[in-house]
Amino acid sequence: MKPEPVHARRIGVGIALTAALLSSACAAGQRAQTADSRPSLDGTQASVGDLRLRGLVIESPITSTFYDKGSSALVRLVVVNTGTSNDTLTGITSAAFTGWGAYAKAAEAAQVQNAGSAARPAASSSPSSGSPSARSSARSSARSSARSPARSPARSSARSSARSPARSPARSPARSPARSPARSPARSPARSPARSPQGVRSIVVPAGSRVSWGVPEAKGGLLLLKFTKPVYPGTSIRVTFTFANAGSKTIAVPVELTSGPNDSVIPGPSATGQIG
Repeated sequence: MKPEPVHARRIGVGIALTAALLSSACAAGQRAQTADSRPSLDGTQASVGDLRLRGLVIESPITSTFYDKGSSALVRLVVVNTGTSNDTLTGITSAAFTGWGAYAKAAEAAQVQNAGSAARPAASSSPSSGSPSARSSARSSARSSARSPARSPARSSARSSARSPARSPARSPARSPARSPARSPARSPARSPARSPQGVRSIVVPAGSRVSWGVPEAKGGLLLLKFTKPVYPGTSIRVTFTFANAGSKTIAVPVELTSGPNDSVIPGPSATGQIG
């Protein structure tokens, strides 16, 4: 057997080292390339009867680091009906929120979500008993009530007898037709309240098809309305989905982490990370 040439050995060793370096390059450094890989559909999954719930997750808050009490959140969900008959989503319930609604347009869902966020910090416009406006109104009413009985018996009879013949026929026809028609049309259109979009609480899932929210193919939005306590990204809440034929299913739905770099997540209030 002839010995292998030295240069052939060196070539073989070089090829082996190069292959090893290339195979480990994807995991090198503080941020490996494989860390950016994500599944095609985030969120949790569940099944109930012939229905498949896919990509179920509560979207991360946009204007804050967490959902405050009374705020609402968008849900990302795909419901697939693998059966031969239609089914209907009739309820979404949890101790963590007070209601839900499905909206035909994503813009309508965003409008309701933003309206709820704007209404929470607004203070009551009714004055309290100790406010300056309440005190000034109380003083003015007290002064008017104190002055009216003193002046009415003596001055009213004298003024009415002296001024009524001269002023009453001149003023009455001039003022009445001019003021009444000018005020009524200006006030009526300003008092009509703006109506917010109304969500639907009965969603048909056709047989052999699917309905979805929060994914690129979806046009509408699904909202969880008015959280009963603060909800933090990285935690989960227990939500019960009820269908007319398939029945009910309780699922621990995660709250999505914010997608920006170097995000700090506020820890949830419970040790298990579940709310509700």
